[in-house]
Amino acid sequence: REDEFITVTADVDDTRYNNVRGVEPSQNIVSCNYYIDIPPWMDGAIAIPMSALDGNFDSTSETVQASIDTSTFSAGTRYTIFVQATDDDGNVGAVSAVFFEKKKIQQ
Repeated sequence: REDEFITVTADVDDTRYNNVRGVEPSQNIVSCNYYIDIPPWMDGAIAIPMSALDGNFDSTSETVQASIDTSTFSAGTRYTIFVQATDDDGNVGAVSAVFFEKKKIQQ
């Protein structure tokens, strides 16, 4: 069912750093993953790939998106979606998170 999916969109950017103490080179974003309820630094975290909206991971900033099937999620329960990108040097970025609650669908 179409109403069992949510879409998560994020902007990921390898150029967001402070150059006060020198210049930090930036690299292309090469991947981005989301995680449900378990952040990427914890045991048991499962990385689920996101897609670049322009079709390719080939620049220092990307808009990414994923469609998440929530059919197995419990209504009335709050979930957390964590998002983290990786650049061409293998550096992972800061984690962003959003909460959502699956609502019960009225029949």
